[in-house]
Amino acid sequence: MPNFHLLLVSMLAGAAEAAVSSAEKKEMLELHNMYRCMAGVPALKWDVTLAKQAQSWADTGKTEHSTSRGAFSKYGENMHMGCPSDTPKTATEWWYAEIKKYSTTSYYQSSHYTQMVWAGSTKIGCGKGKAPCGGDLWFCQFTKIGNWNMPGSLAAYVIAPTKSMAEAKAGKCAAPPRLYSSNVPNVGFAQSSAMLGAAAFFALTAFFMVAAGFRRWQARRVATLGSSEGYELEPPEAGESLD
Repeated sequence: MPNFHLLLVSMLAGAAEAAVSSAEKKEMLELHNMYRCMAGVPALKWDVTLAKQAQSWADTGKTEHSTSRGAFSKYGENMHMGCPSDTPKTATEWWYAEIKKYSTTSYYQSSHYTQMVWAGSTKIGCGKGKAPCGGDLWFCQFTKIGNWNMPGSLAAYVIAPTKSMAEAKAGKCAAPPRLYSSNVPNVGFAQSSAMLGAAAFFALTAFFMVAAGFRRWQARRVATLGSSEGYELEPPEAGESLD
């Protein structure tokens, strides 16, 4: 009998974890990374711990954020529900559509979009529950948490897309953003090597030019001294001092 109870608990736990199918997990991750690719920010990785947390909250049936468990303090969170059903595509499209409301001075009207593309976030995990209308209720959690509105953080971590959706789907991602300074050029290794090589060449050229100039000066000095040694001094007049 105890074994039966353990089996039942295990089956229920497995059912809860399986609320998000492997196909939905793959689609949710790919869609997020497609939008991030358009902006050139690093791709997210699926995190099992975040997924379990999100699923645990989705299983409560609550249609509110999991702030009591750490949403917006320990992790970021996006929520969406749809009836009669909701898919990763409809959820992510709704979140990303907030880009039209985005402002560098405030993210409050576009916080779902900004969390999706937040450059500092690296992990995602999602859970799916039942919406009150009988449809689906999605919760996606992110770390590192996004949407911290310190001076300059929005401009640094929310990068405007420079690639089309078609280019992103083809893997043609935008160039990585400069996160901390807009004054420092984003120079690659090959460019850096070329710059160092050029600097070394000019330094070496300057050295040889200085050395050649010194040798010419030295030659002239020797010639001048040689000429002065050939001069004959007139004998001093009577009573003239040599001092």
